[in-house]
Amino acid sequence: MIRIVLSSVRGFCSGVRRAVAMALEESEHAANGVFILHDLVHNDAVVRNLKSRGVTIVNSPAGLPAGSTLIFSAHGVSDALEREARSLPLTVKDATCPLVKRVHGLAADRHREGRFILLAGKRGHCETEGILGRVPPGCARLLETAEEASAFVPDPKLRYVLLSQTTFLASGFERIAEILKARIPDLQVERTICPATSDRQEAVRRLASSCGAVAVVGSPESSNSRRLCESARAAGAAAYLMSESSPVPEELRSFSGTLGLISGASASEEEVRNVLEHLLELPGAEFAGEFR
Repeated sequence: MIRIVLSSVRGFCSGVRRAVAMALEESEHAANGVFILHDLVHNDAVVRNLKSRGVTIVNSPAGLPAGSTLIFSAHGVSDALEREARSLPLTVKDATCPLVKRVHGLAADRHREGRFILLAGKRGHCETEGILGRVPPGCARLLETAEEASAFVPDPKLRYVLLSQTTFLASGFERIAEILKARIPDLQVERTICPATSDRQEAVRRLASSCGAVAVVGSPESSNSRRLCESARAAGAAAYLMSESSPVPEELRSFSGTLGLISGASASEEEVRNVLEHLLELPGAEFAGEFR
């Protein structure tokens, strides 16, 4: 028998909700074509819906039709990309999450104050590339793991500040900060993880402590959804990343016990409900209410 409990912390975060609403609005009213610089959010269903409305995903602002609308994704862009886009005959709409924009501003401000930027984040992620691109080349360093922090050799002539990708794992950030502070006594630490990310990480830990397994609704490309799986496993539960279009994992077909259901910040309430319906089709599955 499977008892399914649904986390009260789920659905789009405010930044994703804002970006999706902006893109849908532009798809309805922009007259000369709508383009989004990179995936708006890491959610396949959202991207498919926008494409069905005639929106095109691009990797560069160059060559777009004059008078068309270009939307920056929720993950933000570098200073160079923003300046390039705004120099072209385009209508530019900025769907960057306000919390990511705050990190952009902090990176630029701390650089102007003479500090070297250390950024805890996922290598190759659009958000980290946008943050690093807010300071001149050679003035920032990305640290993805505690091992990379341990291998980092600080320059005694420099002053450092540590920032983070907004969706970085909180425990991972604190470990990196601990390692760096032992080697850089005057390190300035600014905790820039999004509160919604922190809330979900805490919620999934509570969920995992009460459940034998946790299903996280989200896309494989979603950093915060993958981090939720990592947090659930670290708390002792089996964890599975699911979307509304993915099959139920084979391990869950033979699972017996309490299964927790939560979502990443870029998965909608509708997707969560659809996944819940799929899970309730399993033999002996029943919905046991919300988990708070």
